[in-house]
Amino acid sequence: MENIFNKFKKEVNTEMSFEEFQILILIYPVFLVAIADGTFDNEEKEFIKEILLNFLRPLYKDEINDEQYEILVLNYLDDLTFLNQNKVKYDTDFLTVLSTFDLEIKNSISELLNDVANASGGLSEEENQVIETLKMNYLS
Repeated sequence: MENIFNKFKKEVNTEMSFEEFQILILIYPVFLVAIADGTFDNEEKEFIKEILLNFLRPLYKDEINDEQYEILVLNYLDDLTFLNQNKVKYDTDFLTVLSTFDLEIKNSISELLNDVANASGGLSEEENQVIETLKMNYLS
């Protein structure tokens, strides 16, 4: 994971910590489901923002304020957009790292995949296909 982390940091020119990068790895499959139907609508965006805050708050606790949390979340959304634009370069690496996490974490991510798909009015065929691929190849 450290090789991918260093490659990403260098290319994006970010000061992201390793812990923050792990959160990016965890949120990436949720983002893939959110954009599967070709649209990243407000409901999906808000859902991902909430997930990010749930990951970030235990990491930073009261060390940063709400405005700093908001900036961090927006940075993550930018990073996810970058990953989507550079999918060929990063997709396999990110998903392969995801498959190395323990089963409890993978199960939690699997649940979030269905939740984000339903955040904007139900599960589309495209979203379902991405979910099944992720679960079969990286989250089992």
